[in-house]
Amino acid sequence: MRHVALGMLAASSLAGCNLVFGLDETSPAPPPPADAPDFAVRLTLLQLTSDSMGWPVAPISAAIPDLIKVEASRFEQAPTTLTLAPDGRIVVPTQIAGMPGWRLVYQRAGEVPREIQDPLDGTHLVEPLFGPLQRTSPPTNSGYTITPTGYPGTGSHAGARVFTTGVWTEGSHTFGTVGEPKCIHELADAISLSGPPGTPGPSDHGFLVDFTTQNGCRYSTGSAEFVTPGAGPPKPEVTPPWINSAVTPTITPVAFNVFATTEVQPLGETVVVSRLEYGYLPSAAMPAFTRDPDPARSLLLRNPAMITIMSCDTTATLPSINELASLRTELVPAVHLESYASRILPGGPSLVSGLAVVVPEPPFTVNYKVAFASAVKLTATDGTVVDLFGASDGVVLPAATGPLTLSWAPSKPGATADYWEVALLRVAGTTLVKERVYVTTQPSLKISRSELNAGSEYVLELSGFVGRASAATGDFATIGGRQEMSVVNARSFRLP
Repeated sequence: MRHVALGMLAASSLAGCNLVFGLDETSPAPPPPADAPDFAVRLTLLQLTSDSMGWPVAPISAAIPDLIKVEASRFEQAPTTLTLAPDGRIVVPTQIAGMPGWRLVYQRAGEVPREIQDPLDGTHLVEPLFGPLQRTSPPTNSGYTITPTGYPGTGSHAGARVFTTGVWTEGSHTFGTVGEPKCIHELADAISLSGPPGTPGPSDHGFLVDFTTQNGCRYSTGSAEFVTPGAGPPKPEVTPPWINSAVTPTITPVAFNVFATTEVQPLGETVVVSRLEYGYLPSAAMPAFTRDPDPARSLLLRNPAMITIMSCDTTATLPSINELASLRTELVPAVHLESYASRILPGGPSLVSGLAVVVPEPPFTVNYKVAFASAVKLTATDGTVVDLFGASDGVVLPAATGPLTLSWAPSKPGATADYWEVALLRVAGTTLVKERVYVTTQPSLKISRSELNAGSEYVLELSGFVGRASAATGDFATIGGRQEMSVVNARSFRLP
């Protein structure tokens, strides 16, 4: 495996042995021969599509349509622009990738660069997309007029939401005439759960779901399912039967109380806040943490593209809820836990650290094994070590040249991570601006000083992930079982 950390360890060990035995110091490894075979890396969408009945099938690889940058370089050298084959294959010259110490960088339109350091030959990187690639943006006044039959009320759909599958959306509604059990859904106002807004196709499915809120829980009390006709305008009317059921999900937290773990409070963050959700995942073979934080839903970490029918404080007694029978059969019943805590930079933004766990399929036993980053430090080329896990923010880096080595350790023995993402966040007043994301399977990476502005303040957000067991061999496309994410914001730092 071509990893910087392993290469450095091997070189230092050999040098030490040679000095002991009176030999010359080991020379750096020679460059690969000019006729050595080139590296190949794949970069594709991991796309979830639907069958003719409108239900999800196994994810497929597809071309990414909006790449604006793909390049590779040795560290601290000028990048070389690369091209993708139709199947996403990227050939990297051996002069760049033949030895440890190189990086692949790609960027999608509207996104920040993502950098993968020392990927293995044959690595497959993926970007998730739930639903079709080609979409028609919903026209104004398109949507559905939903009038359930057998509705036990007089037009008051309490806290209702409308979900669609295929093109995965969630939206609100307006009421029809007082006294009628009618819901008018504006598709243009719906939120896309993945990708750009789109109009559901004729075999996709829609769900009108009523919710109530009490005793620390928001949960489904009734629903109506319909196959989405054309969305208009004008809005077509559908009259599905109204369903009421009463089922209490069985969800078991582990004895040590995963909800109150102090690992989400490594640097004096405030009280832990936890949320437990139950609903339906489109697929357990897709990445779980794909949606941005949503304070309106009390979720401050990345979260799954899930049709959620119950959301509770973790101290609440779980209620009996209305299950959506077809979704329980055709999708993946799942539990999503989020626990987080925050601290505020002096005069700056709030920094959220936390834990998220997604458990697909019953029995829903909520525990975790993902590692949290701890003992975070930056090391300059002159050997100066900067502690980013100390007592205060605003640490000033030394004025050395060359790249910085970021390293960290798991917060407890036995914890693990299939891979890590490190987001470089620039502090701009009371907001955070994401500048770059680094991906690695090792607890270390290099940061080029050219990616930092003198005088600016930065925060490194380190996230560990469980759920891609083959990532260490370069396979980021195979996903399965429970998925976990840890998030730790290290101390802020600045260049002199």
